[in-house]
Amino acid sequence: MNTLPTVFGLLAQLDRTSRLHALQQGFEDTPFQSDLHVLMLVALAACAVLLLIARALRRRARGNTQPTDYLARAARTLELSPSELRDLRTVATRAGLQEPTSVVLSPANLAHAIASMNDEDPHLLDRLTRLSTKLFGAEGHHTEEAAVASAD
Repeated sequence: MNTLPTVFGLLAQLDRTSRLHALQQGFEDTPFQSDLHVLMLVALAACAVLLLIARALRRRARGNTQPTDYLARAARTLELSPSELRDLRTVATRAGLQEPTSVVLSPANLAHAIASMNDEDPHLLDRLTRLSTKLFGAEGHHTEEAAVASAD
């Protein structure tokens, strides 16, 4: 009579062992899980490629923008009026300067640009003398004299 419960106990234990073994095999890598990992890696690589392409397109788009107007920025910083900015542009253009911003860096640069423009407009020269004094103080007050001296 003891044999029947022992047999049922052994069968229950075998059933439990086989269930645990099946559970263990389920946690191990299966071909489906390996394929899923490969698919995830491919998706990540595709995202990375798309991000690199988007970044390159943004850089190319930025390259098509207008160059920065440093003279206008300097004029805003120095709180110059639009007419003063126009006068500085006129001097830089007539003097043939590659970088117009250089005229606001020092009184010598402004004087050299005035001398290089070969202009006889007394109103422009007067406005530029006042602008030089405004920008550089007493140092820039002798812009006309410095322009004449640098022309010689």
